[in-house]
Amino acid sequence: AEEGAPDPYTAGHIPGAVPAPYGLFRGPKESPGSLVPADRLTEVLRGLGVTQDRPTVVVHAGTDATDFGAAARVYWTLKSSGVSQLAIINGGMRAWEQAALPLDTTPVTPAPSDITVTFADDWLATREDVLDVVEGRASAKLIDARPQEFWEGKKAAPAAARPGTLPQSQYFTQDRWFGDNPALIDAGRAQSLAAQAGYTGGEQLVSFCNTGHWAATIWFVLSELAGVENVKLYPESMVGWSNA
Repeated sequence: AEEGAPDPYTAGHIPGAVPAPYGLFRGPKESPGSLVPADRLTEVLRGLGVTQDRPTVVVHAGTDATDFGAAARVYWTLKSSGVSQLAIINGGMRAWEQAALPLDTTPVTPAPSDITVTFADDWLATREDVLDVVEGRASAKLIDARPQEFWEGKKAAPAAARPGTLPQSQYFTQDRWFGDNPALIDAGRAQSLAAQAGYTGGEQLVSFCNTGHWAATIWFVLSELAGVENVKLYPESMVGWSNA
């Protein structure tokens, strides 16, 4: 919630849902896309009661297509932390409320867990990985998830040192994955869009944006919905890259 605004969790949440603000899964203000260190992530997930084997559902507001990126980034973080059964409520709280499903206003205090995070790099592209691609030492398709004006260098994020995109990249704006509500398109349509764009899994794909938020949506749809292999997320994205 914005400063001074009502807390949406206390205003009404899914019964049993634990409050887990997006900021817990983000880096510092100067580079919000940066990874949360494993020791800090361990502390966060223990406090939320997350375990590696308990099914975990991520809930976002569902106000617009951009908002889904928060859920996708949390999902990516949890998957990389070893949580094995994950889902996102399609359409988020907006869809839940439109379906007239139950709400609760009683805060939930989770029982702490004893999880210890060892962050996997299966779905992670580091700055060094991306530099290897840019300088020709490795091969990958770089996908810019931002609106076209960012890709063209006509606009930049406030925390970025300068406008621009990664050399060799192509853009595929993340809002193309959504229909009404806003909810994600179905798996069949996602597979069709991915194939039209040439995202077939035959080569490494690296998704990026300004701070690894929109890019998390691209990663989620390609990897988890369309079933494309070899998809990674560059979490710090252009803010981290431009400032480096």
